[in-house]
Amino acid sequence: MKNLVLNILKSKSLKDEQKAVECLFNYYNTLSNQLLLRDFFLNNATEVNGGMALSPQHAIDCINDYVRTARFIKGIYRAILDLKNKKQAITILYAGSGPYGTLLVPLLPLFNSDDIQVTFLDIHESSIASVKTIINFLSYDKCVKEYLVCDASNFQAQIKDCFQLIISETMDVALTKEPQVVITKSLQPLLCTHGILIPEEITLTTRHSFFSKEPKFKEKEGVCKGVLNTIEKSTLLFSITKDTIFENNNAFCFDSETIEKGTIDANTPDICINTNIKIYSGIKLNAGESLITNPYCVSSLYSVKERSYKLRYTTENIPNWTLIQEDS
Repeated sequence: MKNLVLNILKSKSLKDEQKAVECLFNYYNTLSNQLLLRDFFLNNATEVNGGMALSPQHAIDCINDYVRTARFIKGIYRAILDLKNKKQAITILYAGSGPYGTLLVPLLPLFNSDDIQVTFLDIHESSIASVKTIINFLSYDKCVKEYLVCDASNFQAQIKDCFQLIISETMDVALTKEPQVVITKSLQPLLCTHGILIPEEITLTTRHSFFSKEPKFKEKEGVCKGVLNTIEKSTLLFSITKDTIFENNNAFCFDSETIEKGTIDANTPDICINTNIKIYSGIKLNAGESLITNPYCVSSLYSVKERSYKLRYTTENIPNWTLIQEDS
């Protein structure tokens, strides 16, 4: 495991990242077969407050989004180094760990129990059973404080400690479907002063574009294909960080400023949303580099009957975007 993660940390090119993450995936597969973990892996997602929690099997499949996996591991490693303190161990919460603890477990051989103390959390009991089995088998258990089976979108009352580093990657394109926003809201009170939340910032922008030609990461092809539209200027929608102010109500809601439809151009007929993620300290996932930063099409401009429109986002029930048409 140590050599595998070192290869990820030193990877420079997309090709190097892909190769290093593929080796990690193969290693996990070997472990899974050796430890008979497959019986733990469910295929059904679980509905939670503000989205759908991925099934354990789907969480495993996310490893193959290799740019995402490599960049998050790099960002988390850099954050731990920045927080490292000789006087006491760094307290870390990994919410939504999945069965493999993919973004943190590979880093455990680089630290010891005096450096870090980790709390692993997942809504699926089978995921926690799996990650615990792996950690015990690899003898990393001294770095673990506890394992929690609970819903990260609503669990503050169950934890009285604060954490210096909180990690949660529980998102889909344009922050739809999964509960990243609601989990971020839930985690905020648990972050120590000057603590680090990963990802640091998720920024959503919109523009008129040609959705089918937008750059997209395709897992099976292992590449980002498409041509970035640089003609249309992007408009900022919102960003999510550890300092985002959430209302007290359960759902997070956002309405954009009024956006003019303008004259429909055949080269830019779609209303698209792009996602850029600052993981930590200059380590980023740009639009179209990952499954979670692929473009999202809200609607065709041809469906807008008025002169202008707004975009509405809500985490109520399942997070989604809708088109709000303005009167002439």
